[in-house]
Amino acid sequence: MIAATLAVWAIAIVPNQPPPLPPPPLPAEQKKDPAAADPSKKDPGPAQKPPSSSRPNSSDAQRKRMEDEKSLQEAGKLLEKTLQTEKDAARRAGAIIDFCRMIQPLDPTILRARVFPMLQRLYGREPRPEVRAAILEGFQFLDVPQATTWLTGELRAGTEPAIRAAAAKALGLRRDATALPALHEKLTDIEPAVLKAVILALAEIRDLSSAPPLINVGMQTVLHRGGSAPKGSDKREIYAGILDDLVRTLQLITGENFGANQDEWQNWWNAKGRLLLEESKKRPPPPPVPKGPASIPGRKDPAPPTVPKPSDPAKPPANAEPNDLAKPPGAK
Repeated sequence: MIAATLAVWAIAIVPNQPPPLPPPPLPAEQKKDPAAADPSKKDPGPAQKPPSSSRPNSSDAQRKRMEDEKSLQEAGKLLEKTLQTEKDAARRAGAIIDFCRMIQPLDPTILRARVFPMLQRLYGREPRPEVRAAILEGFQFLDVPQATTWLTGELRAGTEPAIRAAAAKALGLRRDATALPALHEKLTDIEPAVLKAVILALAEIRDLSSAPPLINVGMQTVLHRGGSAPKGSDKREIYAGILDDLVRTLQLITGENFGANQDEWQNWWNAKGRLLLEESKKRPPPPPVPKGPASIPGRKDPAPPTVPKPSDPAKPPANAEPNDLAKPPGAK
């Protein structure tokens, strides 16, 4: 009885004791590595991505080439049929340019190895200059470096004005600056149509280095020939139109406008233009102007025809007969 009473009083007067403190943490070097205790619980680390291959899919590339070969055969057959049945020069020329537009999206290796040599053979067989001029115009659609060389050769050595004019037009639409020396040489061409085509080509390429030849040679030639023609004559009107094209070309190239005043153009070049050209050579080249005759006011590039879509690129059509214009590699 007495013991029980003492126990109750002890509980009543002794305050509650706090719970025992946890043991102090171990130093960092003494911490246990759970992986050392259990190797099966080792941290795998960040997830590793499987290596990605940068190589193109060979099957996709092969399929694309087979599709391009099929499209070339179909486009070539359309052209071959027109050339065999159509005698009108204008329609033959139109068929050739349409063919070049149709095959423009094809693989450049096919264009270099198949299309360009085929057009060269066709050019050599065609007697009429207007049809050969259409072949040269078609070269504007071919992403083939040899086309620029061929066109500059025809521009310099072509005997027919239609050939030289077509070569100049195609060079301008190709926007290849390597053609500038040949175009500058032809700013004295005796034929107004060729001179006009050369000036418009320089407007398409739009290089500041063309300003001095246009001012010193082109404008001098046009002013002299137009001024020496009788008043009211067709020749005078033709050269007046060419002079307008030349002034617009200088405006596009330089951003200035001095009209047909050759002295003012020359003064501007001596004061500012020459320095601008030197500075432009030190800067990285600007992005290329999008291809197509859209930079000259009033000129629009017609939409290219649709390339024929093959139904089965792996199999040629049942009635396919390879010919000189479009035959698969190795065919005889």
